[in-house]
Amino acid sequence: MYDTEVISLVTAQPHTAVRRGGRAIVLSGDRSTPQALAVLLTEHGRGDSKFSVLEQLGGPAERRRDGTARAWACDPPLDVDELNVIAVRYLPDERTSWAPDEAFAHDGQITKHPIRVLTLAALAPRPGQRLWDVGAGSGAIAVQWCRSWPGCTAVAFERDERRRRNIGFNAAAFGVSVDVRGDAPDAFDDAARPSVIFLGGGVTQPGLLEACLDSLPAGGNLVANAVTVESEAALAHAYSRLGGELRRFQHYLGEPLGGFTGWRPQLPVTQWSVTKR
Repeated sequence: MYDTEVISLVTAQPHTAVRRGGRAIVLSGDRSTPQALAVLLTEHGRGDSKFSVLEQLGGPAERRRDGTARAWACDPPLDVDELNVIAVRYLPDERTSWAPDEAFAHDGQITKHPIRVLTLAALAPRPGQRLWDVGAGSGAIAVQWCRSWPGCTAVAFERDERRRRNIGFNAAAFGVSVDVRGDAPDAFDDAARPSVIFLGGGVTQPGLLEACLDSLPAGGNLVANAVTVESEAALAHAYSRLGGELRRFQHYLGEPLGGFTGWRPQLPVTQWSVTKR
């Protein structure tokens, strides 16, 4: 039991109990919670998860019913007691500290795994901090941020409606809550203020970098990535004015080349990070 997580859905939404592996004891809000969680697990490819509903524990009518999430989603019992807890073994078990690109729904607009690791390191999350993920694409940075420490939250800004849907799907698949909003900087006004900002797209959009800096509190960090010559130039100019750190990353993937293996270069990424004074 040392590695069994305890999750309360007494007031939280069911998607916060979705996991990519492991085991959990889930405290239900009411009799509808088992089916709601089972439906979510099935929708996210975890219908084979072992699913036991324990009712009226310690009482004369104590009862345990075992099955799978898929079975509970499709044909739940009608007489589930209001007082119940759920024991879940999440299957398939795909736990990983750094999720691969394939774990996210995306249309190609995603910070690739190696650069995502470097970007999260530059963002340096701390417990309870809030991230603004601007030009969020798939929301992979926001999702990994929320998983990094207890209490970490994220607001994702994305102009494309389909990508906004992907962000919501990815957040639910990883059991985190991401506040998904529209185009930046128009959607900044009523959003909860950030501790840290990641600018992953729109670096060359007039006024956007300045709006991000204006929204940061003193001592807050901004990290921006660029892959085009124009966006690199914008970051170089910002670095010359405001200081910080300017880095450039290049990595290669080994691929078949005839009967041998060759190195295929990936797009270089320029990264600027700065702390607001």
